[in-house]
Amino acid sequence: MILKTPVQVREIEESIAIPIRQVYVDYEETFVILHPFLKVKDGHDIRFDLWKRPTKNDIFQGTLPISWCEVIAHADLSNIKELDGLLSFLHCGRFEAKKEAWLKFMRYIYIAKLRIPQVDDYPSVLINPTLEVFKSLGYMDIFIRSDVDDLNISYSLSKLIETENEILPSCTRLLTPDKKIFLATDSDMRFSYLSSDRTTLKFIIDKLDLEGFFCNSTTQASWSYEFLIENKIDWNSPERKKII
Repeated sequence: MILKTPVQVREIEESIAIPIRQVYVDYEETFVILHPFLKVKDGHDIRFDLWKRPTKNDIFQGTLPISWCEVIAHADLSNIKELDGLLSFLHCGRFEAKKEAWLKFMRYIYIAKLRIPQVDDYPSVLINPTLEVFKSLGYMDIFIRSDVDDLNISYSLSKLIETENEILPSCTRLLTPDKKIFLATDSDMRFSYLSSDRTTLKFIIDKLDLEGFFCNSTTQASWSYEFLIENKIDWNSPERKKII
């Protein structure tokens, strides 16, 4: 689902931070993939415990991806900017959030028994489908590298798909051998950046039913940031952990 590119507040629009498109200027377009929420399928016992996380295949086979738009509708939120701000606050990435929106959001997540979007990593539920799409485009291998160096290591797509546990490092970068498609996830982010030509991006978005938006020339990683003046909570507010 291709959403409208969010309008950033003036302070973000005019800040000195580097826009996303400047980072991926070698590519025609960049699409921001919103990491989905997850709901465990009936009959599957999947637990996201600290010491025993489910495998990539457990998540792929035992959960359903839930879109941000669905959560926004059921939690009565305003838009993806508001939802991203709440998720950032949840992960302690921001100091404050809208109080009423926070309570509605947490109440719905609790009642619907949803898992919040994966941060740092490309979503496990999307790994195999994404690699399968790369194969459908004619690729047999993929380059994988971290966010701290440019060392590309080649892996067989088929073997990656068959692997029970993902071997993708946090903040991974995936690059096709012809350097036509680049997929990157940054630290603490609830979304990933998919860069290529527009035709290829549209094909991948449609095949995977990805939810997100295309960057414009000024879109920044903090695209959802808003300055809150009143009716807000911070890390010390009792409402931060209040659900119902």
